[in-house]
Amino acid sequence: MEKETISITIYGENIDNDFKWEDWYEDAKKIIESLGYDYNYVGIRTQKLNSGKVMKLSRNEKKVLNEIQSGQEIKYISMFSLPEDFQSASFDYDVMIVKNSQFTTLTVNKGDFNKIDEQKLLQLLSKYVDNGHGEIYEMDRYESPLIYASKANPTSFFKTLKIIKEIS
Repeated sequence: MEKETISITIYGENIDNDFKWEDWYEDAKKIIESLGYDYNYVGIRTQKLNSGKVMKLSRNEKKVLNEIQSGQEIKYISMFSLPEDFQSASFDYDVMIVKNSQFTTLTVNKGDFNKIDEQKLLQLLSKYVDNGHGEIYEMDRYESPLIYASKANPTSFFKTLKIIKEIS
């Protein structure tokens, strides 16, 4: 785990009739694995299941897949590669990918970004939203790239933020 991260965030509404959480979930797993990490923790929020904290995948993937396949509304899914000795999923991840109704964001260690085929990844993430736009940015993990992606604070709040590229 490095202090610096690079994130790709794509904003846009989920594609209406064609959006399938199952497809997104499988693609997100492949993204994590393509970076050389194991997908080992998950968070999900539906009407029936609200993990609140990340859950160990080996004990909970069946529950998560049942929720995905149930057809009920999913508020978000967060997928992580976390080291065995992690203290906080919010900061100790090697890879984090989150999808909700407003955006999809992938955050990786800065040193792992060169493993990404940027064009291919952008196509993959954009296929699940209409009118996708966003950015690629670098920042210190302790400033929380996910908070930046959610636009909870103004850009000026993030002291280490460096916008690498705008995506349209």
